[in-house]
Amino acid sequence: MANKYDLGQAQRFRIFRKKFINNNSATAAKDLSIAQSRISGIESGKFPIGPPLIKLLEQKYQLNKYWLLDNIGVPQKGEQKTRPTPLLISELGDKIDKLTTEVLVLSKNLDRAWQIIERLNKELEHQQKDIEKLKGKF
Repeated sequence: MANKYDLGQAQRFRIFRKKFINNNSATAAKDLSIAQSRISGIESGKFPIGPPLIKLLEQKYQLNKYWLLDNIGVPQKGEQKTRPTPLLISELGDKIDKLTTEVLVLSKNLDRAWQIIERLNKELEHQQKDIEKLKGKF
């Protein structure tokens, strides 16, 4: 039975290769000075990535080895996860204000609806009493 190395690492290696080295594995192999079969073997989990290749990727392509080995952080050193821009935060603040206003309006409308329901219930009770009085006369 063939050895299968960490498939998560293999998948992350492939992602890194396609995004930062070259989408074409043959061209990437030339850029890395390794055989294309080695890239295929790494990406399929048949071969380990190996410290010399990791070191080369760190130096030449700013690979974050913690991402590659343990899926911690982002693929490249210095790369940051996308954060909301101040404009986006401002837009979110405006949306929150608008939603808060809408909730207040809905709350007041709900209070009014309950008042109407209570009034109609009282009217209904009075009408039922009037009906009972009329039934007693006949």
